[in-house]
Amino acid sequence: MILEASQLSFRYDSDPILSDIDIHIGPGVSAIIGPNAAGKSTLLKCLSGILQPEGRVRLNGKDIRQLSVSEITASISYLPQEFTPQAVLTVFETVLLGRLNQLGWRVTSEVLELVERLLEELQLTSIAGRYVNELSGGQMQMVSIAQALVRQPAVLLMDEPTSNLDLRRQFDVCGFIRQLTDSRGLSTAIALHDLNMAARFADTIYVLENGRVRCQGEPVSVLTEEMITEVYRVESRVTIEPSGRPHVAVLGPCSQAPTRET
Repeated sequence: MILEASQLSFRYDSDPILSDIDIHIGPGVSAIIGPNAAGKSTLLKCLSGILQPEGRVRLNGKDIRQLSVSEITASISYLPQEFTPQAVLTVFETVLLGRLNQLGWRVTSEVLELVERLLEELQLTSIAGRYVNELSGGQMQMVSIAQALVRQPAVLLMDEPTSNLDLRRQFDVCGFIRQLTDSRGLSTAIALHDLNMAARFADTIYVLENGRVRCQGEPVSVLTEEMITEVYRVESRVTIEPSGRPHVAVLGPCSQAPTRET
């Protein structure tokens, strides 16, 4: 399934947040990177149908504004940056709630098995019976990821899914999302701050700067020392790993703001 936007713009009151965004989320993993306030979270909310931008957002060629909420949620699963459960539920119940739009009067054994399998794959089985308001920030983040995945979406939009996770968990989660994307043919877009995670696991990277797409393409063509200096205002050293993917070492802040040729 393909989710794409053309000439997408969005503003809060009179403040422009996104301007003339063209983006194509097809099968594979697309990473959306950029400094704070670049518009990453707003873009994902526009793509998921939560916000109503100017321009066009299409799901498999259909204007998303012509689809019902149930049609959108049946295909698109959106993981927000902050996960705040509104009820006192166990981990198992919270993940199961992710299937709310597909549940009938009776929960089938297939759905229960799906939740159990997902909890096992994300190493959450041991806390399945605990209440979510008792969890650490990292555990809560893992539960929110499980809730997004249990819907078995065709399009997966995730806003910083590795926040609150330690280094090992970040690798595990990104690797699991990569594997799941490949095995199920998902179209996945992830907003990330970690450039090396984006380099390692993404097929395509979109760089947002001041609400616009600065550049896009394969990690090796996008993650350059020049781009990092101009967008992030830090000096870096970019090397190419044997896998062909770039690795970014941040050396420190720029001594002065870079100038661009016009």
